Amino acid sequence: GYTYNSYADFVNGTPATFRQAFPGQGTQFPISNPNVGEYAAFLQDSWRITDRLTLNYGLRFDKFDYKQPTYLNPNPQLLAANLRTDRIRTEDSNFGPRFGFAWRAGRGDSVVIRGGYGVYYSRTPGLLLSTAILNNGFSSQTYLLTSNLPTYPNVLKAAPGPGTPPDIYVTDPNFSTGRTQQISFQTEFALGQRASLTVGYLGVLGSHLTRTRDINLYPSEAVTGYVCPTSAACAAPGGQPVTYYRHPGVGGPARPNAAFGRISLFDSGGNSIYHGGFIRYQRRFANHFTAQASYTWSHVIDTTPDATSVVPGNAGDDAKVAQDTLRPNLDRGSGATDIRHRAVLSFVWDISHGNFLTNPLARGILSHWQLGVITQAQSGRWFNDIATGDPGNDSNTANDRSPLIGRNTIRGPEFITADARISKDIPLMGERVRLRLMGEFFNLTNRANFNGIQTTRYTFSTVAGTGIFRPTTNFLATQTTFDPRIIQLAARVVF
Repeated sequence: GYTYNSYADFVNGTPATFRQAFPGQGTQFPISNPNVGEYAAFLQDSWRITDRLTLNYGLRFDKFDYKQPTYLNPNPQLLAANLRTDRIRTEDSNFGPRFGFAWRAGRGDSVVIRGGYGVYYSRTPGLLLSTAILNNGFSSQTYLLTSNLPTYPNVLKAAPGPGTPPDIYVTDPNFSTGRTQQISFQTEFALGQRASLTVGYLGVLGSHLTRTRDINLYPSEAVTGYVCPTSAACAAPGGQPVTYYRHPGVGGPARPNAAFGRISLFDSGGNSIYHGGFIRYQRRFANHFTAQASYTWSHVIDTTPDATSVVPGNAGDDAKVAQDTLRPNLDRGSGATDIRHRAVLSFVWDISHGNFLTNPLARGILSHWQLGVITQAQSGRWFNDIATGDPGNDSNTANDRSPLIGRNTIRGPEFITADARISKDIPLMGERVRLRLMGEFFNLTNRANFNGIQTTRYTFSTVAGTGIFRPTTNFLATQTTFDPRIIQLAARVVF
């Protein structure tokens, strides 16, 4: 993998870093067999206390048994810290209680109140387990080069010699299974015989969520740099002073354990919280028409949990980790999945007017039509305010934000779309066999919904040992969109 600090460097063929992995001699790399045995047992019961109140309750137990790695890295510093490459901790206490109720509070079925609470455990992805098995400094060795780099597309023919330590992955000795506590509460009101209005809340608290963080670093320190007034080169004293945090080291981070580059720890210290309130109106099928409208306000806050950052130096994987992996909880902020506002309107209209016609030809043409529409509108996703060039000096060029800027502070463009389907049923053998002709329209209005924007505010470099932040010229420019209008024709035999 080649990493460039800018598009200009890419065009000039001058990468900033280069990574390459090599298989260990006598190993089965890249085969890992991350086998998992999953066992569960549960008890549940339902108690109808009265004809108006029903309780549901139960208890579930989950056991995840991981195949253990076979190689123990003998590095003394790893062993002293109880970081063993031959062990992935399992748990025997994953008990999840469940409780729910339904109460008819009004006369008849005019008001129904429902609620529930439960604890739920998640699987550990096989991708993480496979990485913990293989990337132990023996089955594979991944090396980072910052000097004497091969010219693209050339690669190294053999592993570099002493002085270029490999990266490894280890699992936290206190690793726990990810889990959520979920609570819901809603009240449904009958509006006549065919319509209802529901108001509700959903809360989800995630804990022991997996994340990856490099622990082979010295603590970051506050240093002073300069922001250039323009993207052009400037001398250090000519810019605006700015404070940022940087791990110590010259030409790369200084490593407490010199035998390795990154020591990527799979830990379970991430957490998240979700609050969502919603209101929904439903009109059940009557007079050939049914409709539903809903609005949700929600907020996701987390500390950058992710169980898929497994390739060091890969821009996508490196962007998933905290800016300061020794203090990951400083990244607490709006989650990447935080959609603050979302509204959905849908309806289905059975256009059967031709059934009332006496002319067989007219009735065949005008009957058995159906129109369906679904419209969605939601606020934009959140993005980081980025500074490239590794101002944090942790060998990760994809996880740095602009100086003193929090996580996910840029809200992207909103998303609005309308999809439609029109269909016509043609009886072939009475009502037993029908030919259904369909026309489906996705993004009917052909609206440009942008899904990517330029989030790099600065490119970072050093001049005489002083950090310089140069502003980019296209910050916040829109880049890519979701699908344009798509029209799909289909035929289906229903019998």
